[in-house]
Amino acid sequence: MKKTFFLLTLICFSLQAFSAETYRLSLEEAVEIALKNNLDLKTSEIALRTKQRNKRQVYNQLMPSLSTGVTLSRSNLNPGESMRKMFSSGSGSSNGATSMIPSSVYPDWTASFQVNGTFSLNGSFFTAIETVQNDYIAGLITYEDAKATLSKNIKQAYFDLIYLGENVNLIRESLEMAEKRYQQAQRNYNSGLVPDVDLLQAQVSMENVRPQLLQAQNTYDTSLLQFKINLGLNIEDIIELDDSVLDAADALQIELDATNLSNQYLNDRYDIQSIRANIDLLQANKKSTMAAAMSPTFSVSAGYLPRIGVFGSDVADADKNAQYKDWLDSGSFSISLSIPIDTLIPGTRTYTQAAEIQDSIDSMKVTLENAIRLADLEIRSLVMNIDNAREQLEVLQSSVTLAETVYQRYSDGYRLGTVEILDFENVENQLNQARLNLVSGKVTLAKALMDLEYALNRSLSEIRENDIEEIEQ
Repeated sequence: MKKTFFLLTLICFSLQAFSAETYRLSLEEAVEIALKNNLDLKTSEIALRTKQRNKRQVYNQLMPSLSTGVTLSRSNLNPGESMRKMFSSGSGSSNGATSMIPSSVYPDWTASFQVNGTFSLNGSFFTAIETVQNDYIAGLITYEDAKATLSKNIKQAYFDLIYLGENVNLIRESLEMAEKRYQQAQRNYNSGLVPDVDLLQAQVSMENVRPQLLQAQNTYDTSLLQFKINLGLNIEDIIELDDSVLDAADALQIELDATNLSNQYLNDRYDIQSIRANIDLLQANKKSTMAAAMSPTFSVSAGYLPRIGVFGSDVADADKNAQYKDWLDSGSFSISLSIPIDTLIPGTRTYTQAAEIQDSIDSMKVTLENAIRLADLEIRSLVMNIDNAREQLEVLQSSVTLAETVYQRYSDGYRLGTVEILDFENVENQLNQARLNLVSGKVTLAKALMDLEYALNRSLSEIRENDIEEIEQ
């Protein structure tokens, strides 16, 4: 039984490994895959498709409403018998009058076929076109913003994974070095060169690194799983990243003028565009509300009703009813123009609704003004952060160079026996921390640049090209 379970488990893992794919992703390829597979973005795409369909089919409101139907009916009393009972039930009725009513002059069953059509036109139709178009524009801005946000988040997650992977690698190198020192201490202890306390100290140093490696690896694996989900890949898929992208993250090295950037690109931000689009949509809704309530409505209606009698079993005289074997056609046609009167009175529901929409417009304009101020502050803060990150990166690079020099000297001293193990481990930890700080500085700069590109809705290469064009002009 255990062998069977083991074989089934091995087969399952083999199938998963066989179905898994390996992706060697550059930064641009990761963004491309996310834009294609991300489920949240697909939801936004469906919402945009709905708005686009409404925009394309807005003129369908000009189509008249058409209906058709077939009716088969039978009255429990035919018209002739109904008339006879009406006359016979009166107080002043006479037998002579009653005898003048025919016994059966209509058929028991009638069949009819009807076609009706109505066309109405109101001033709200023309404002509805503008409303639907503005709604589509607002949806398009939301969709593009979702794409830009996803691109930025994928890039930043890519950089974070590189940092976490580097952290795992440095801790793993520290563990390997600690294991080598422990093995050396074991050999020295067996040879009688060092006391047992040195061996125990080397073992403690080695064991202290293991939980750090487990924690770092777990953090990396968790972030990697989330990254796969954001890309729309399977959990079993293997992803390999290009860590050299950090070195090229700030390859342009362009000078950033916060004031100039804010003046040029602030209005292109998606949040500013979205607020303006919503203001236009509210204004169109206000026009549509007023037009629907105050403009006249023109209506055309037409109907056609052919009818034929179907004889029943209780018809006494077929000759009398022969005329009802033929079709009896009827129809109708009407044209109307209605003009609302109550909307001419101030303070009615229409004016209240329009006033509420105008309040929303005024509130949205205040929101726009505040958003512009916050956007300008964000751009200036991002430029300051980028300048600061660039300066820190130079310091961190110098720190790594200095730490490598110190580590090399302590390493030589440790091999010669002139440096204690604790001092050497402390220097080694300082070197690893300096290297990790350098990677962290590169990630910080790269993420700040991504934030700036999103805030300006422009790539750094586009900004550089615009600056070159301005200089040439």
